[in-house]
Amino acid sequence: MKKLNLLMGTVFLVGSIFAPGVLASSNSNGSDGEIKIMGSDDPYQKMRWVWPTTGTWITEDYGKVKTRWHKGIDIGVKKKDVYAVAAGKVVQSGHFSDGVTYAITIEHNDRDPDTDNKLITRYLHLEPKELYYTTNEKVKKGTTIAMSGTSGATGYHLHFDVNAEGKEKPGDRETFSPWVFWPENRPNSLSALDLQGQVENEQEDEHTHPNEDDFFDFLVISHVGSDSFYDWFYSVEESERTMDNFKEQFNLSDNDIEEIMNTKLTQEEKSEVMNASSNQ
Repeated sequence: MKKLNLLMGTVFLVGSIFAPGVLASSNSNGSDGEIKIMGSDDPYQKMRWVWPTTGTWITEDYGKVKTRWHKGIDIGVKKKDVYAVAAGKVVQSGHFSDGVTYAITIEHNDRDPDTDNKLITRYLHLEPKELYYTTNEKVKKGTTIAMSGTSGATGYHLHFDVNAEGKEKPGDRETFSPWVFWPENRPNSLSALDLQGQVENEQEDEHTHPNEDDFFDFLVISHVGSDSFYDWFYSVEESERTMDNFKEQFNLSDNDIEEIMNTKLTQEEKSEVMNASSNQ
């Protein structure tokens, strides 16, 4: 069984708009059959991961969407609890260089049967004031880690993806279909509705995929001080909000960043940096 070969045939084509607020879609995919064939031999389903949120409405599937590749699935929920699908450790918590998209990344105790790497999941477009865990904190299966939101997106939804490459920031082809964990939940047809009640079509591609190389974790913000960080952050153009420029501004090396990311915030420090972040 090679999930990457079996599942990467998914093709998801977004169709035309038929009514205000509703985005109709057609789904032609090559993954359903392979997932179902695994049946009781599916090692991922046997991990018994919990579903990452309260809703099950899929607004965008894994795979090819128009001219881009969607790394995971989008679940249409508005300000609902987001759960850790399995036990593990938070390896990133914060926002991207756009200053808008908030996310949490978890490295799980479960290992991939193919690579023996620990599986890593990501949860994007979270509510800025509702991230409950910072880097290095451990979570149990089903722990509420955040609230779904619309940060960096045109409508409320939770983006969820998983990879077996040990990547905190996976490339387009480095994730695999989450449906191997929940094959019975995969809908036969998919339709997308903007949960704000407004149709957003072409703009969505611009805002749902931030520059993942420029992720500012709460730990690095806390290290330099929230005021200093945001003074710099908003004094430069968005294109200049890169990790390289951040390191130059605060005279930090790669080793310094690695050391910072291995620290742990006190509850007071955690509250301070999260409050500062949400007030921007």
